[in-house]
Amino acid sequence: MNTHHQFASYVPTTADARYHWALNLLEYVYNNQATFTSVPKELFDQANARREQLVKINDALLDVRRLSAAMTAAYREFMEGYPRGNYTNRLTLPKLDAAGTALLTGTATIYLEGLLPWLTKVLIPALQADPKWTADLNVICGLVPLTPGDNLANHDFQLRADKTADGQHLELRLHKGGFSMFSIDRRINGGKVANYIVSHFPWADPQALADQPETREYQVRGLLKDQPYGAPSEKLIVTERRTEHLTVESV
Repeated sequence: MNTHHQFASYVPTTADARYHWALNLLEYVYNNQATFTSVPKELFDQANARREQLVKINDALLDVRRLSAAMTAAYREFMEGYPRGNYTNRLTLPKLDAAGTALLTGTATIYLEGLLPWLTKVLIPALQADPKWTADLNVICGLVPLTPGDNLANHDFQLRADKTADGQHLELRLHKGGFSMFSIDRRINGGKVANYIVSHFPWADPQALADQPETREYQVRGLLKDQPYGAPSEKLIVTERRTEHLTVESV
């Protein structure tokens, strides 16, 4: 039987990092629950329900933050064309938006604080007691910190691409724990490699898709103390143009 006391001090301290840590673990459990046959089905059902709730809360928070950006831009445009004077009424929208963001942020934090004890006292011990659980899974799911010598297999990354809702950009998704920072290399039509450092997924490529089909290559690598660590992901090759369907292959 594997021990499971090591992960307790590795739970992230910030709310945003806790969210991604918890969701990474719950997504791994959701995708691999058939592997761990000794874990009661009701635990998997509870884990999936909590995963769905976590996603809903985060999506709501993202929606409010997007609204915040739109409202701020509209507010600034209004202020630029408005004569100086009494600004009291013009502060209403930004104040309401800030309050909404604070409310949802508080809700997400409260939910996370309630979720963490269940993860650490119920789900994780049940998983680690299963005969199929391995020491590598502690690292893959972010339950213990990476240590020198770890070299995680690239198939653990499970990298894929989707089109964003506006049809103008590609969005990378990655099911992978153990790292809090990632390096993404992107090459378009065999050109120069552009590099991005990101802290979570999904990640939207900031360069919009072209009107004509183009081929993009993506490769992701985990960072430990700002340095590349372990094996990189397989290359993900995406052939795409605006408003067309994806054609994706890994090599």
